[in-house]
Amino acid sequence: QTLYWCVSLLGLMISGLSKAGQALGKSMFVDQAVKTASFLETHMYDKASSTLYRTSYVERDAITTGQVYKD
Repeated sequence: QTLYWCVSLLGLMISGLSKAGQALGKSMFVDQAVKTASFLETHMYDKASSTLYRTSYVERDAITTGQVYKD
């Protein structure tokens, strides 16, 4: 339960930033949403297994096996 909640918060944050940028006409919010989504895809998502991890770094930049979501 808690793990899915974390994924939901990440999505909510990205959505909120992009909507705030659109509503306020501030590209810095949209840029941050894009940067955050890119970070998630690069460091927290394993395309081969369709797995989203809850943390991006453990020791020596290894991705943890703390699986959050898998298709």
